[in-house]
Formats: sequence, structure tokens, C-alpha cells
Amino acid sequence: MGYSGRPESGYDTRTLGQDVYRLSSALGHDSIHVVGHDFGALAAYGLAAQYPQRVRTLAAVEFLLPGLGVMEEWMQPKPGGNFIWHMAFHSVPDIPLALLQNREELYLRYFFSTFAYDPSAIGQNDIDHYVAALRQAGALRASLELYKAWYASGDQVRELAHNPLTMPVLALGGEACMGDMAKACFEKVAKHVSGGTVEKAGHWIPEEAPERLAELLRTHFAAAG
Repeated sequence: MGYSGRPESGYDTRTLGQDVYRLSSALGHDSIHVVGHDFGALAAYGLAAQYPQRVRTLAAVEFLLPGLGVMEEWMQPKPGGNFIWHMAFHSVPDIPLALLQNREELYLRYFFSTFAYDPSAIGQNDIDHYVAALRQAGALRASLELYKAWYASGDQVRELAHNPLTMPVLALGGEACMGDMAKACFEKVAKHVSGGTVEKAGHWIPEEAPERLAELLRTHFAAAG
């Protein structure tokens, strides 16, 4: 989605976690606090579940792990489009890519406004940056690969969940989006989960409530020494 490489495969939970493990190793870190927002939390979980000795704490911001039934329930159709319809749409081969090319700004604006408590938190400069990144050659295709791997990732999460995480986990959802669902989801895969709902924020907690998020993360890190 940004400016890193865009391989043809490797968008599943296990591979994403292995990528972060290799990155942290290359940077010389043996023990890290890891924070992920949205699909970043899937990579963070993949790291913590496969390499628990590497992760001091895990923080998941506005994400529901695949394969556990929580997100899948939210994907069920409801009146007025009040459900997470795009998860299934993005996983369809070829068609989303064909329909979304050259409509990136229109499409992104929908998500930035619909899933926000304060839509003004993401301004035009931010949108221009995200659109430019997504219009690079291969970027839209690569971003959709994350959704195409959703079902394989779900199988992997169910398998990894047989060994619950033991490090402290902070799971946060915005008042206008996932709310307490994020914490409930991670309680299925971890023994020590804190967090809950961040008030006056939607899906975009880092932009809508940056000071509150920073405070919660500092407290979370400090609790692990």
C-alpha cells in the first residue's frame, strides 16, 4: 500500500509475521513492542504468535482477526450497507482491481468518512498522499492481495490460536467503528488482554485521537517493564 516491495504472494498471516521478524532482526532488535493498525495488526499477531520471544507487548488498533467468527459476523449483509461488505468484495479475483483503478480518491474518501467519528481528521493533504501511493504501479493489486489471503489467514489464525499469546496485549476499537469487538476478538487468542473502546474516534484512531492513543501505548509498554 506504500512504497515497499509488492511480491506476487506472501500476504497471509504467517508470512507477514515472518517478514516483521526478519525486519526486526536486520535492525538488530531482539525484543520489541509491536503495534499494528488494521492489517498491520494481522502482521503484528503473526509475529507474536510465531516468535513470542521477540515480542514484549502487542497492541492491535481497530482490527478483527480472521477465522474467529467476529469479523465474519460483521460481514453479514444488513440494511443500508451497514456491514463490512468490502472484505468479501476485495477478495474476489480481478474484478475489484478493474473497477477501482482511476477511482482511488472517490473510493478512499468513502472509507475515511464512513468509518470515522471525525471525518475532518484526515484532510486533503493526507488523501492526496494515500491516493498517490495507491496509484503506483502494482500498489492497488498488492493491497487487494491482503483480502484475497483473508481465508487462508483465517485457517492459520485458528491453528496459531491453539497456543494463546502470553505477552500483554492491548486491543482498541473506535467508538464509531469496532468498539469493544477488538478486545473481544483478541481475548480468543491471548491470555492477558486489556483495552476496549476509544471514545470520540472511529477506525482512524491514530489520526482522530493521537494523544489518547499515545497515552494508552505508553501505559501498555510500561506495564511490561
